[in-house]
Amino acid sequence: MSGGRALGAGRHEGVSPTQDRTLHNVSVKGIEVIESESTVSGLFVALLLLSLCLTRPSIFGQQLTVLGGLGIVVTTLAFLVTRTRPMLVSKSSPEGRTAVALLAFWSYVFAMSVFYGSSNLSYLLKATAGGFSVAICFLLLSANGNLINQTFSALARLNAVLGYSIAITICLLPIVGYAGLRVATYTIGGYDDSDLGNGDVLFPFSVVYGVMKDYGIYRFCGIYREAGIAQAFFVWSFVYLVYSRARIYWIAGALLGAILCGATAVVISLGAAAVVHFGSRALHRPRELILLLILLTALALLLIFVPGIGLIDKAATHGASITDRQEAMRLALPGSDGWRWLFGHGLFYESMEAMESAGINAIAAIFGIGAIGFVMYLWTFFAGAFASRSYADGCRYLTLMAPFIVTSLFFQPVIDAPLLMAVLFLRPPPVRKSSKGVAA
Repeated sequence: MSGGRALGAGRHEGVSPTQDRTLHNVSVKGIEVIESESTVSGLFVALLLLSLCLTRPSIFGQQLTVLGGLGIVVTTLAFLVTRTRPMLVSKSSPEGRTAVALLAFWSYVFAMSVFYGSSNLSYLLKATAGGFSVAICFLLLSANGNLINQTFSALARLNAVLGYSIAITICLLPIVGYAGLRVATYTIGGYDDSDLGNGDVLFPFSVVYGVMKDYGIYRFCGIYREAGIAQAFFVWSFVYLVYSRARIYWIAGALLGAILCGATAVVISLGAAAVVHFGSRALHRPRELILLLILLTALALLLIFVPGIGLIDKAATHGASITDRQEAMRLALPGSDGWRWLFGHGLFYESMEAMESAGINAIAAIFGIGAIGFVMYLWTFFAGAFASRSYADGCRYLTLMAPFIVTSLFFQPVIDAPLLMAVLFLRPPPVRKSSKGVAA
């Protein structure tokens, strides 16, 4: 009896040999289909990630944003064509709300800029086309598969690898020296050769964004245009990987990149993310409010006293980075022409080009897009949160977006950056419920 059971272990009970062979063939074909879909999915992830990395605010986006935008459109169309399931688009989903917010913002900016007379119509057309294409493509992608999650998961891990690269470079600098680590130089569009070390690639792959000579501190920008932009992506990667319960070495790599890139704004980004994350949970977990206060106190001390990038040293050695933003943000104040302040002068308006640092951040950009446009721009960050399935999921989304919100508002001109707009469509993993029914 035992031998008979052993010989027949590969068959289904009560199934004839013919039926058993049929079931076997079906299962084999199913496995082949799954493997084929996995290969195709990996190809599309690579294509979409490459396309995104060619757009602003990456270092390649200064010259290749149009190519990257075309890559996003082509990848989206190819992905949808290869799918066998019907196309599904939901306007009421978080991604749908985000897409509507982006489309409304860019429609307003384009119409208002044309009405008032943009001084550079080609820039305006490129920026608007980027906004429209990202909104439509990522809405379609979000409703028809897991491609967005897989792509940004890969980007977060790429940032973690870049964080380790920066750490290795910093450790090797005193031993090998700058010249010994330099492997190449990439000219970043918009930055002249006088920038100290800007664009130098140091072993293994750490792109330099200048050096603070008084302290011998090098700043690194990853694959992004500036260190101030890189810090936002490093912090975003750190938060996403934590929420995704990634392995500790991925999380540590992203945090290393944030800390070592040499940007003052990283303290603000980490603080903003901490406020949303811990503050939203303090109602049910009072101890998290205490943890938040301790963390904010530590970050405030770092913001003020850290050598080189702290506010005290920064004001003394290169205070222009502070005063330039202060002067530019004064453009956001209402002037004698209240209507123009309300509606804006137009994106890429000729007066903005004449004013130094105009549009250096989203607040200063009120001069161009107006108070109405500014509110609409802010809504692009929050639209997805208000359509979340739960309060906890909405807070997770805002925690993920917090580094980009504060970076855009106060530090960097990224309003028309396609990569940042695309990140708005990424939803963090949903909150898990603990055995006590509290969000974990």
